[in-house]
Amino acid sequence: CCKTMVIAELKKPKDSWCPNFVRGQGCAIYADRPKSCRDFTCYWLLDPAMGPEWKPDRCKMVLDARADWLVVHVDPAVSRPWEQEPYFSYLTEMAARNIARGASVLVMERGRTIIILPDRGVDLGVVAPEDRIVVNRVMTGAGPSWHARVVAGEGGSSQ
Repeated sequence: CCKTMVIAELKKPKDSWCPNFVRGQGCAIYADRPKSCRDFTCYWLLDPAMGPEWKPDRCKMVLDARADWLVVHVDPAVSRPWEQEPYFSYLTEMAARNIARGASVLVMERGRTIIILPDRGVDLGVVAPEDRIVVNRVMTGAGPSWHARVVAGEGGSSQ
């Protein structure tokens, strides 16, 4: 989280090390860390079903769970670790469980947003904060399928 997450209070951008991170020690200002850091709990620490392979320094991903989203922040030093096993199976299973209630699994990697659907990941490109992600269930000859698209917010264009 000290690398992949935004820390607004410190003006730390996404995908860069926090200036207070000390290798081998952790947070140099832990007792006085900003509210956003105090409020964040990595999903790996919350879900006892997630094994040691999900520890962020091992899998190179940080999972942030919200009411309607599970956001996977990928370390920019690696490419597409979420596509590897056991990660992809877990994320597609989470997507299948949550999609019916309108919750999504999103991967944030190098400025791009990938939505994980029950059977695949779909690269939505760069999604602006004002944009909406729309997911629809479509019946096909092979059974139900899910499709996702971005609906641009004010001043943008749809993808």
